[in-house]
Amino acid sequence: MTVRILHVIDRVDCYGTSRQLSLLVQGLPRGQFSNRICALEVSPVLPEELSAAQVSFGAVASRGLTDPLWPARLWRLVREFRPQIIHGWGGRANVVAALATLAQRKAALVLSRRCVTSRSNIGGALRRRAILRKAHRIVVNSAAIWDECAAWGAPKEKLTLIPNGVAPPSTPALSRRQLLAELGLPRDCRLVCTAGRLDWYAGIKDAIWAADLLKVIREDVHLLVCGNGNQHDRLVQFRDQVRIQDKVHFLGLRTDLRWIVAHCDVFWATGCRGGQPNAILEAMAAAVPVVATQVPGHTELLQPNVTGFLISPGDRAALARFTNRLLDNVEMARRMGEAAQSYAVTEFSASKMVARYAHLYREGL
Repeated sequence: MTVRILHVIDRVDCYGTSRQLSLLVQGLPRGQFSNRICALEVSPVLPEELSAAQVSFGAVASRGLTDPLWPARLWRLVREFRPQIIHGWGGRANVVAALATLAQRKAALVLSRRCVTSRSNIGGALRRRAILRKAHRIVVNSAAIWDECAAWGAPKEKLTLIPNGVAPPSTPALSRRQLLAELGLPRDCRLVCTAGRLDWYAGIKDAIWAADLLKVIREDVHLLVCGNGNQHDRLVQFRDQVRIQDKVHFLGLRTDLRWIVAHCDVFWATGCRGGQPNAILEAMAAAVPVVATQVPGHTELLQPNVTGFLISPGDRAALARFTNRLLDNVEMARRMGEAAQSYAVTEFSASKMVARYAHLYREGL
């Protein structure tokens, strides 16, 4: 029997949740699972795994949830597809997935929590608690989020921990020389990369400060900032104010992020919000040592002084200091990168992630 699954996601784009969903629908056996993706919004820049998955997807709301026609579109989609499982992928998508079960009452409801909530109000907390209690299963990708859901009152028997997965390492689609030529950077430069949504919690300002500190002691380091968000213009302005335009480069949203990361010497994860960033896993899989903030989620991925370094959020000096150590000590960087790669492809492989979801879906039926 083919299991029909409707995946509801806030936005299909190149960030972590979309990448994980794309890896999942690409890996689920087609003869056993039929997938359809219902997005509240669709970015013009899509993850490369999504096209490889050959799955039907589309936006149910052209203007987000302010679009008055989205409930009718959702109802029609559910009635046509008749999913046996409706899976919400966090945030607003969980609310929409719960509403979709009104049109398909026999469908099992699977909800997801993918980051620790750092800003909330009483109304939002009560709404999340009510929605989580309605679910048949609640998927979390880290122990910290498990604890948070349990604290909200989510029944522990409904919680399932499925860590993020990462694709096995492969030869980059573009060479380091091609990348440097595209960016107009010298061939002998050292590359540091940070990636993600450019929001208040990402710590990109700390990364810019750390790049400025590194510039004082060495001239060869260039920081690549991949991603976009509502803080983009403010961060570019801050970079210009500290006069480090020559060393900090904003690349925007890239579909080839993992190929860029593969050519970097160090990867930075400077956020202050707990979660399990896809970009850290991709850096580890590419054998790139990581310097990350010590927040829930990061600490589950990195083994301090073995696969990378952990620093306190906002500690720009430590970020620059550990990066300089890795750049100066090629053997230590190689050893850490290889340990990170081995850990990532063994413990966080995409195939393991897909197998866990397949088991969850079959169990849900």
